[in-house]
Amino acid sequence: MMQAVLFDLDDTLHDRQRTLQYFLQWQYDEHASSWGTFSKETFMQQFEAYDQGGMVWKDQVYRKLKEELHFPEHPDVLLEEYVEHVADHAVWVEGAEEALAVCRRKGLKTGLITNGKSALQRRVIRELQLEERMDVILISEEEDIRKPEAAIFLRAADQLQLEPEACLFIGDSLEADAKGAASAGMRSLWLHGKMNGGVEVLPAYEKLIPYLKEELR
Repeated sequence: MMQAVLFDLDDTLHDRQRTLQYFLQWQYDEHASSWGTFSKETFMQQFEAYDQGGMVWKDQVYRKLKEELHFPEHPDVLLEEYVEHVADHAVWVEGAEEALAVCRRKGLKTGLITNGKSALQRRVIRELQLEERMDVILISEEEDIRKPEAAIFLRAADQLQLEPEACLFIGDSLEADAKGAASAGMRSLWLHGKMNGGVEVLPAYEKLIPYLKEELR
């Protein structure tokens, strides 16, 4: 029987894309007086193009933007702003907060496993007030293991004092989340999955509540 639901962070609970857009709007406004040669839309579009969905670290993104847009600030200044302030703009994926609340009300243990830089992920976690809603939080940089390695999922189950088979993992990445969790013996749901891919698909959070009701009967 399912006893715990664990989540990925970015693009599963935390809407990274909307957060980034809100931050970039703020950053442009902060520098608008010296960035008059290019528009906010150009800055945001170029950032997102170089960012490649978060796959490129931001020091490289800002260096490329400097070469392209010729703003006066050193790229490291803008990088520091990103690290310090992007989490201030953190927002939830639609339906995620309600789904997490349902898990808690049903008495399920909840957890978080995320890859990424600890300082930044901890800021997002605090902004979304996730610390008090999770029974376990594992960040790859702190644990020195990353999804999709089975070891990080097994560590979470161990800290929850549960067998992996009693845990469900939800994430937006087929390889890192869905298949990674399955390799550790957990049940997994691929959030926003467009195809089966050998795992169960959760098209949107509105489908999670009926799923939980069925599984917990």
